[in-house]
Amino acid sequence: MKIAYVMGGVGVCGGTRVVWQHCVELAERGHEAVYGVLNGPECMSWLPGSVPVVNVGRVYLQEWDVVVATGWNTWPIVHSSFPKARAKWGFAQMRESMTLGTPSPNVADYAFSLKGFRVITISGWLKKYLEEECGQRHVAVIPNGVDTGAFYPDPLPIKKSRPIALVVGHEFDKAKNISDAVKAIRAAGKFEIWHICPAAGLVTNVGADKIIVNPPQDQLRRLYSTADILVMSSRAEGRSCIPVEAMACECPVVAMDHLGTEDLQGGRALIADAGNIEHLAELIRFTMENPEETASRVGAAHNYVLTELRWDSIGKRLEELYSS
Repeated sequence: MKIAYVMGGVGVCGGTRVVWQHCVELAERGHEAVYGVLNGPECMSWLPGSVPVVNVGRVYLQEWDVVVATGWNTWPIVHSSFPKARAKWGFAQMRESMTLGTPSPNVADYAFSLKGFRVITISGWLKKYLEEECGQRHVAVIPNGVDTGAFYPDPLPIKKSRPIALVVGHEFDKAKNISDAVKAIRAAGKFEIWHICPAAGLVTNVGADKIIVNPPQDQLRRLYSTADILVMSSRAEGRSCIPVEAMACECPVVAMDHLGTEDLQGGRALIADAGNIEHLAELIRFTMENPEETASRVGAAHNYVLTELRWDSIGKRLEELYSS
């Protein structure tokens, strides 16, 4: 198959990484996969893989078996362009733009009003939302995967004076709620808090002891492996890559409940009540004070990711979906 994904650019973010991995896995399965960009450089500098990066203005008139719009801003472009595409898909990774008003309050509603798209999303909760609230039909679910290289990485060669608690992401679009995660960690005990942020321009003062900006992917995995706990608090994410990457690296996960945490339940993560910093702190303490239970949970989580969320198996599911 000849498959094009359409993105805004190649900037550093989790959504970019997911779409890039879709292209990489499909290419490795023998398909002609292209990462199309609306703006910016026609190259990928921060992720491994040899998928072509091209401006969509140069390829929209070509014949495509599948074209995938990957953000609300790309749905209208794919809808009106690519006249020779046999199938057009809309890939919905998040709900932030509908709930938090970015990039504009009605942009997602407008995207969903467009006809002719098949829809793919990343979690059961988003599927339900898209079908019941947005009027979409037959939404397919393909979860975000984890690179097999993330398994069993070595921790950093450091001596810990205190347990390390990790928070990951930024608060620029208000979807992640890192400040509350830090407050919960401080309330739970004496930790060294490391904040991993994808770009220097997105760093805000959340009260962390150490800020690590855009680490290489191999170092990111080592950071997960080194940390004693990952703490997440989110307002609107449908399903983040961050906790499952930590699970792959055998790091315990505690998250504040938000719609979309179904992939973390079943004993694989501890889930605090939405908006309840005290409950989040309580679960952090429980994780640190009950090493046997935590080890069992970490093992179950790692096995879940290893068997269910490998990117190579996700690539096979994408192939089957697009072939249908």
